[in-house]
Amino acid sequence: MAMISIENLHKSYGSQAALDGFSLEVEEGELMVLIGPSGCGKSTLLKCVNRMVASDSGSIALAGRPVTDYKEELLRRGIGYCIQEVGLFPHLDVYENIAVVPRLLRWPEGRIRERVDRLIAISGLSAGHLRKHPRQLSGGEAQRVGVLRALASDPPVLLMDEPFGAVDPLNRHTLQAEFLKMQKELKKTVVFVTHDVDEAILLADRIALMEKGRLVAVDAPQGLEARLDEAFIGDFLGSEYPLRLLGRYAVKELGLCGNGAEGGPEGDALRLEMEPGMTLKDLLSGLIRAEGDYVLVTTPEGRDIRLSFSDIKCLMKGARR
Repeated sequence: MAMISIENLHKSYGSQAALDGFSLEVEEGELMVLIGPSGCGKSTLLKCVNRMVASDSGSIALAGRPVTDYKEELLRRGIGYCIQEVGLFPHLDVYENIAVVPRLLRWPEGRIRERVDRLIAISGLSAGHLRKHPRQLSGGEAQRVGVLRALASDPPVLLMDEPFGAVDPLNRHTLQAEFLKMQKELKKTVVFVTHDVDEAILLADRIALMEKGRLVAVDAPQGLEARLDEAFIGDFLGSEYPLRLLGRYAVKELGLCGNGAEGGPEGDALRLEMEPGMTLKDLLSGLIRAEGDYVLVTTPEGRDIRLSFSDIKCLMKGARR
């Protein structure tokens, strides 16, 4: 059974249709990314799921139960909701901000403390942040606290509306990496709205592409590559989509056994350290910068592996399997 089932959903604002027969199923533990042009209905869809906006027709169910069966306030307390504007309470410190929903649910204080400590431990923030107020946080730190607040009551479903959109590129990359680490541990069912194709590729188990309130395509990021010849899909994702896909695959996870050759001549060959986050995109960038036809990648074990453009193609084929 899907955790979220959306069937033939319609929502209009006056004569403007925001959702036009939209249907989608999100599996338990899946990170589903919604992407599409501005005004295609992404944010409206999230607000229909937690009943901040009432749909005109159609149905939404959580774990098989219609959302209309829940009292609105109880439904919202049971669904994590994280937005770009963060919306932290300025008069409360970080601990109190994270504890807001558990307190509304009347959790014992010991349980709240345990939950906050666990979230801080996996967030990349330190315990010293707990007594800071929002004005004392950087944009990236505030956004991270917003995510923790959405996770505080341990909801099975998390709705995220461009949560990292206002953060600078460096902090955004850090937030994306930290969120992926948290998701691997917590395994929430996540519906994540973004306009950023690279962010969708990096985060998504599946991508749902929307246009004018309708679902155009839903597939794993690598699956959409085969549909770039379809007009809207190709136009929105862009002809460089296969290159962007390289950023999804960590070289360390793919392994280098059987690819490239050990060692290589000394001299001016470009050397790259295999950092944990090195992707095939980083590898390609190194090859473009290299004067020759290969780079030397030093593995954590200290081996030098010589890799060429053809080796990247080989690694990419393995990643798609």
